[in-house]
Amino acid sequence: MIIEERYSKILDIVKEKTRVSYEYLSKTLYISESTIRRDIQAMNDKGLLLKIHGGASIIESKTQESSVYIRENKCQKEKKYIATIASSFIKEGMSIFLDASTSSSHIIPFLSNFNSLTIVTNGIDTALQILNKTSAQVFLAGGEILRKTNAACGIDVVSFINNITCDLLFFSCKGLSDEGKITEANNETRSVKLAMLKNSKQKILLLDSSKFNKNYMLMTCELKDIDYLITDKKPSDEIINICKKYGTTLLY
Repeated sequence: MIIEERYSKILDIVKEKTRVSYEYLSKTLYISESTIRRDIQAMNDKGLLLKIHGGASIIESKTQESSVYIRENKCQKEKKYIATIASSFIKEGMSIFLDASTSSSHIIPFLSNFNSLTIVTNGIDTALQILNKTSAQVFLAGGEILRKTNAACGIDVVSFINNITCDLLFFSCKGLSDEGKITEANNETRSVKLAMLKNSKQKILLLDSSKFNKNYMLMTCELKDIDYLITDKKPSDEIINICKKYGTTLLY
């Protein structure tokens, strides 16, 4: 079994069980415990899971970002559906902010339908995908690279974005509370999104339903501050009522 395949199988088991021992993984995958230990250490270093005493775990943190490798494999069907709706807002000649979220990255395939788009992003993976798959002009805001998210953050990124105005912003978040608070796990990510929000004409939140009723440490903005919320299924009555109160259009 190749390394990538082992990692994938280990991650699937840990995600299902939440917490597993080296012994359980060894018996389940028919792999030596010493190999499992090395794999867990390597996966911990990559931010794929958390190494704990005697095994591994995935723990949702209120103050830490999930690894991009985890986020890429979560709610794929829902994110593609959301991106399909979101793509209807794109028009030829537009300038668009895309944050570094995997939700926003699902819009990239739709960008190839246009010839004269300008995309501004802080996501390294996002920028490379756009360059490889579309004819759009791409601006990558540069700064410190966060290892877990492959995103550029920091004062230089915020300064760059503050000098640009875009027609659209597509962004996601870590969680949306039933009070309508749009929240993040760390301040670096939040600061970049705040700058994009301030400098975009139309603000569109892309949010799969797994993030409903989740409230992380830092509030980026509230539902009243955005124009559209696009999700994959009907949210709670509280969210629906907040959207109605402030004129935020809800699409699902």
